Amino acid sequence: MLLAVASAHKSHNPLTDLRDKLSSHLVLDQEKPISVVASPKVLNKSGDIVTVLISGVEKPLIGDLIAVYSPADVDTTKTTPIKFMTAKNFGSDYLKTGSGQAEFRIVNMHADVGFYFYKNASGNSWRSNKLAFGGKSEPIAFSNFNEPNQGHIALTGKPGEMKVMWASGTRLTTQILRVGTKSGKYELLFPAKTDTYKPSDLCGSPANSWGWKDPGYLHEAVAKSLTPGATYYYIFGSTKTGWSPEASFVAPAPAGPTQSIQFVAFGDLGKYEVDGTVEHWGQDNAPFITTQKILKTVQDGKAEMVLHVGDVAYAVGYSAQWDEFLEQIGPVASRVPWMTLPGNHERDWINGKSINGTDSGGECGVPYEKRFRMPTSAPDQPWYSFDHGPVHFVTMSTEHFFQVGTVQNDWIAKDLASVDRKKTPWVVFSGHRPMYIDSTNWEKVEGDQTVAEDLRKHVEPLLVKNKVDVAFWGHHHSYQRSCPVSNLKCGSGPVHFVVGMAGFGLSPNINKDMPHYMQFVDVKEHGYTTVQVDEKNFRLQYWGHKGGLKDEAHLTK
Repeated sequence: MLLAVASAHKSHNPLTDLRDKLSSHLVLDQEKPISVVASPKVLNKSGDIVTVLISGVEKPLIGDLIAVYSPADVDTTKTTPIKFMTAKNFGSDYLKTGSGQAEFRIVNMHADVGFYFYKNASGNSWRSNKLAFGGKSEPIAFSNFNEPNQGHIALTGKPGEMKVMWASGTRLTTQILRVGTKSGKYELLFPAKTDTYKPSDLCGSPANSWGWKDPGYLHEAVAKSLTPGATYYYIFGSTKTGWSPEASFVAPAPAGPTQSIQFVAFGDLGKYEVDGTVEHWGQDNAPFITTQKILKTVQDGKAEMVLHVGDVAYAVGYSAQWDEFLEQIGPVASRVPWMTLPGNHERDWINGKSINGTDSGGECGVPYEKRFRMPTSAPDQPWYSFDHGPVHFVTMSTEHFFQVGTVQNDWIAKDLASVDRKKTPWVVFSGHRPMYIDSTNWEKVEGDQTVAEDLRKHVEPLLVKNKVDVAFWGHHHSYQRSCPVSNLKCGSGPVHFVVGMAGFGLSPNINKDMPHYMQFVDVKEHGYTTVQVDEKNFRLQYWGHKGGLKDEAHLTK
């Protein structure tokens, strides 16, 4: 969810604003041409740096910018750039000399890249001074456009398995997952399934129009017959397309009460451009900081899984953002399972396909579902469950109908009724929009409290009947912890955690007096939670970016 920020997506988006301006841009009116030189001409791998030198600009302005496009020869009047950098990053002398340079981190999206210079295109001054096209660089290539990248892993719900997903630029040859118990030696081979999607698969703009970029090809392979607790090394790709760098994971332990697990839980992460460029949201660096802190947690052996409860990349119809998000989380998601569920910014609610709204920018859930292959039972039914250690995890989609009598509600009822509490004594339930929330948003249909009432009416009875222990939610950009609650009364029922504080702008719309069912509410700091679970104990800690440990909860059996 985005509150104050949400309206910015609909009325002010830096990438779309630039495209709108370019639909009537003027050729630059100065006697000598502007030089736009990008180097190196060929990049070796995804994430390499390109330096762009600008010179010969007469009357340089703070509104000048360099925009990045891929492929390099797109029609810039019909396509938004991947991102852009403004003149404030061209060097301290640019406004005096008309010469400067900028550095861009470029993700391999399996096509060449071009850098376009525009005069006076940033901000609102262009309305009186008219922006103008000043020139473009020669195309910048990758040494391997088919480079396999964006690797990430997920549990399948079956013992002894791990799913690996990645992207490449071709499907001309079968992609392979190679796995071994020793670094550099991969005795196990697993062929991948390959998929992609087209603009016609999406349901609206900008996803199927100016925000579109070909995603390349998306692959998934499942490593099987793994030894629980063993470390496995892996690479993916093919001899024709090349192989990914080596990564490793620990095979999950079998479910059971004697096992213990540690995981990270949060929602509403998004992405941040570490090179100082601007993209569609213009967020601060909170998504990047959270990702780095989670990486440190994983490296320290304090988390073996990520639970991301919706609003994942915030691509909202700008396809390139998915590529960059997956590169951002790669250091974590390539070594521990990154388990997701859809939020409102993954799936449109239009054309009768769901409830209300256009928060995914026309994606209608397709890029999310193609890129994050969770152990669901059917397409566009993104709810699933799995056992991990002493916990049975159940995820739902608040972006699909969940009322009594729907396919999803029937599935939740059946799944919860089938839990073997001797095998998994703890049950953790997750969805995006909260069932219990401190929020002043009573907007009809999709308001925080409106949806919460609907969830309590149709889903809460299933949680209470089946003695669900804990529920995780996102959507409201805050951290909140409830009492054990059912039917708005403290005393018994699940403890509800709202963990939407991972990256996007915090939600200040809370009540002056905290609702009686809430025990802790924080809207002042981004962060994440860590969880430790064994047969008798469930311990959660909330870590803020600034204040360290901010809250903790300890449930016992």
